[in-house]
This record gives sequence, C-alpha cells and structure tokens, in this order.
Amino acid sequence: MRHLASIGLGLLLACLLQGCAEKRITGPDGIPDVAASLDASERAAFEQAVQYLTVGQSADGGQPVPQGSLDGLTARQVIEHAEHARSTLASKSVADRKAHAAAVIAALLERQRQAVAAREILDYFYVERGRARVVEDARVRVPIVELDVANRTGRTVTEATFRAVYTTPGRETAQVEETFTYAIPDGLATSERVSWPLAPNASSELGKAILTEPIGAVLTVSVVRLVGAGDEVIADGQGLSPFEAQRLDALVREFGMPAQAPAGE
Repeated sequence: MRHLASIGLGLLLACLLQGCAEKRITGPDGIPDVAASLDASERAAFEQAVQYLTVGQSADGGQPVPQGSLDGLTARQVIEHAEHARSTLASKSVADRKAHAAAVIAALLERQRQAVAAREILDYFYVERGRARVVEDARVRVPIVELDVANRTGRTVTEATFRAVYTTPGRETAQVEETFTYAIPDGLATSERVSWPLAPNASSELGKAILTEPIGAVLTVSVVRLVGAGDEVIADGQGLSPFEAQRLDALVREFGMPAQAPAGE
C-alpha cells in the first residue's frame, strides 16, 4: 500500500509539474475551446492575455503575434507570456513609449477621419429594405436576411460588408448587433438594383436571434465597407473597434495628447 501510495503521489506531482491536465490550444478553434474549459476568473485572465498578445501590446511598443503562434500553449502559458511581454515593454524608456504612443494615436485618428470621409461614398450604396425571416428547408429551419440594395456609387462593387441591428420592442439596447460580408457574384454595377436572400450562420448571434422569431422584432441593415475590382477598398466606414477606441482614450489620458474627433464625427 505504501508503494502504491508513493506511485500515485509521484504521478500526481508529475501531472502538476507538466500541466498534463491542462487543455492546449489546437487549431483555429483552440482558443475558444481552451476558454470554455476554464472557470470564470481564469477565462477572463486568459482572454485578456490573448487580446494583449495579439492586439494590445502594439500600443505599448510591442509586436503583436498571430493567433496561430499560440498553438500548443496552455492557458497558464499564454497568461505567463502576456505578463512577460507587459513587464518587458514597461521597462522601455518613457521617451520611447511616448513616441510610439504618438504614432499609434495618429494612426487611430486617421482611421476615424477615413471612416467619416467614407460615409460620403457609402451613402450612395442604398439598403432600401432589410427584413428577417425563417425558411423551412427539408425540416431544417434556416435564418434568412433579405436585402434590397441599389448601387449609385459610380463603381462596380464586388464585396459589401453590412452592419445588422436586430431589435425587439421594449428593449432599450439592440438585441443583436453584428457585421457580415457578402462577396457579390459578378459584382454589382453602378445603377443596378437587386434583391438578395442571404443566409447568416445559424449558430451566429444574428442567426440565433432570427430563429427565435420574436414578435415585432425589427432588422436594420446599413453598409459599412465596399470593395471593388482587384480587391480595391472603395470605402471603409467601420472606424475603430470598441477595444481600439478604449485604447485611444487610455493613451490620450496617459500621455496628455489631444484626440479631437474629426469634423462630422
């Protein structure tokens, strides 16, 4: 019995030392899979670490890493890498950090300016009507977004990104707000008007919301990005993501640099 106990203790210690019970990031779904295996506090720390390594550290003078480079790591290792990156970047001189922050602020403000300018073009790609419905197909319920659009931009559009807001009466905030992109077969020439029945992923937030078919729900769709021939971006009005907007505010507060919204914002 003493021998068996010593073996069991040895295996337990080996497992703890090697992290054998920890789930590792594997493939494109590895990050959400690992996050789902953690408790709430661990998940928050892990997701913040991933966000910092892949996006956030650029604002501190670091080089973001692609998500694929995290393959094979456990949640604990990802968090340790993020802490090490923060510590390393924090040791940089204040002058270097301020210079880098100024460059980041300038780039983010330019993105804001371009988004405002893009609206003048996007306003000529009309979403005349948008509605959601559910289709029964071979005993499978499929969410459908029907769009009537008209192109008056003067350019042939080959890809359009839309922002859909799906609201239910009585709710102060949108039930779902989601963007989706449609690659247009053969493109949509200027002065053309078409109707598209698009099928969002049934497992997406928008798809799931449509499938619930709430009474009185309203779908509002607007275009936020247009691409033309040769993958040329005609207009991009997406602006800053919530994370980028928060980062801009944080940099301005820390370094005292003015961040004025461009005219029309």
